Amino acid sequence: EDAFYQDGWDDWLDVQLAAIDGLAAFGAEEAVPDIEAAIGDEFGQDLTEYGFRALGRLGVPGIAALGRYLETPNERTRRRAAAILAGIGDEAAAPAVARALADPSADVRLATVQAVIKRDPRSAALRPLFEDPHSAIRAEVVRHCGHAHPELTSAALTESSARVVVAALEVMARHAAAFGGRDIEVAEARLGEPAPEVKAAAIAAFAAAAPDRALPILRDLLADTGQMQAVRPAAVQALGRMAAGEAVAALAACLGDGDRQLRLEAIGAMGRLARQDPGGENPARETLLAALRGELVAPPEAPDDPPETVADDEEQAQPMAAEEGGETEDDVTAPAFPTSTLAALTSGDQEAEELLAAEPPELTEEDREYMDLAGQRKLGKKRVAVTPQVAPHLDVRRFAARVLGDLFRPEVAEALAEAMAVGDAELRLAAADSLAHLAENGVVLRGTASRAMLDAAADEEPHVRLSAIRALATVDDGEAGTALTALLRDADGTIRTAAITALATTSRVDDQVVACLDDGDPSVRQAAAKALAGSGRTDALDRLVDFAFAEEGYHRRQAGALLRSLDLSRANARMLAVLRDDQRRRVWAVPIEVLEELNGTADGKLIPPAA
Repeated sequence: EDAFYQDGWDDWLDVQLAAIDGLAAFGAEEAVPDIEAAIGDEFGQDLTEYGFRALGRLGVPGIAALGRYLETPNERTRRRAAAILAGIGDEAAAPAVARALADPSADVRLATVQAVIKRDPRSAALRPLFEDPHSAIRAEVVRHCGHAHPELTSAALTESSARVVVAALEVMARHAAAFGGRDIEVAEARLGEPAPEVKAAAIAAFAAAAPDRALPILRDLLADTGQMQAVRPAAVQALGRMAAGEAVAALAACLGDGDRQLRLEAIGAMGRLARQDPGGENPARETLLAALRGELVAPPEAPDDPPETVADDEEQAQPMAAEEGGETEDDVTAPAFPTSTLAALTSGDQEAEELLAAEPPELTEEDREYMDLAGQRKLGKKRVAVTPQVAPHLDVRRFAARVLGDLFRPEVAEALAEAMAVGDAELRLAAADSLAHLAENGVVLRGTASRAMLDAAADEEPHVRLSAIRALATVDDGEAGTALTALLRDADGTIRTAAITALATTSRVDDQVVACLDDGDPSVRQAAAKALAGSGRTDALDRLVDFAFAEEGYHRRQAGALLRSLDLSRANARMLAVLRDDQRRRVWAVPIEVLEELNGTADGKLIPPAA
């Protein structure tokens, strides 16, 4: 107890847990009474969960002990025991599991059902639970076991509980072939449900079971902008599972919709349809290419110039004529009142008036930033929209560029290259990323696509340059090598690191790459060292030995690991020579750690010397 209060460590509890686990590992069935006694010790820690798991590993005596816990009035204890028994899978536990499935507590029954489902979703013991009085249990059983019992799932389609109906419709959508005509009619009738989650599940089930009948209904749902939030995305997803050209046309029709989620769902669905049939004619692929070119959603027309009107304030500011024979405001001389507190204080002071009339001092950039900040109305919290407000004609092109990166075809590469010439920076970034992905997956970039990536290597946007590096790393020609070598002088260290890796991939580790061992960025130096180690250059070992001592030995560990892949005996000799030189005592820590990397293993043991 003193150790617990001083150090916060209950060593007695740890010993108990280790002993219980060890007895279970040995299969010591005679220890069951002792484990029960430890669990029931009212002065000890709660060992229920840990002890129950051990009892479940102790054969028939452990199963019998767990069965006795099902008789306790404590619901939490019964739930834990039932979950362990249901997961055992031993025939000896079947009677106890049956009792747990009939327990008066819904929580106990639910825990038992979940354990049985995890072990065997086709278990016959679950059939009675399709009619359990608790809807959460019925829904759980239907969702996970309905495919094994389609007749019981058909009955669940007409349930009064929304959660059970949704579970049954989800099963029907995944296993449509197992359901007949009456079930299809029930799913169609559920399309009129007021609950959006039921209607969305019915759309998926009906479209999967009767796609021809569902197609016009789905088109009408998409056209109805007054539908509930979950309904139209569900219709888009259902259309995305149909390979028909009419489904693609329906998806294309909603690309200009004002709901951004719907637009992105439609593009994503067309991407899935395009990947289903990568060869030959594919309407989904052609639609995506048209979307990329901006042919599906036109930009909004610029509004005509409004007629010039005089503002109310301007009208009120005009001088008003007095009555006939009277004076106008221009004829009246108004007294000169001060226009500010400062003017009031300085009125009559000739020196102050001269200072005020003088030229104002020139403001610095910092002064202007401060004045702009001070001029803002609110400097506190700002609201950020969860969904960005992006114009549909821009959104569709950008997302189409992203999706097309998964269609590995030359004509897609050409279309993406043309999109990079458009003035939209985000579209350019998406197209460059997709082109790099195509190149990495075996699409040879030629013509316009190749030129676009070469030009992108000099782009002012760093992410575009990174995409260009990824693409050029797959090209083995002089122009690509020249472009990558030029990037070794880029101001961004991340770009230089990526360029070195790309040059190493194409076996272009020349003196310019080796010179990057002296770069100011540690990640660049490390990339250059790795490229040098794999280059096969004759000077690799000598340069890496020098690299180990550079920057006060900053990279000694990495250098040691790389030297190990070259010539172990020569590297050892070079390090030992430093340790024998008393003049270099100050840097002895470097060869010691390098030798550890050269001759050690992951578990800290030394590699035995070669015979």
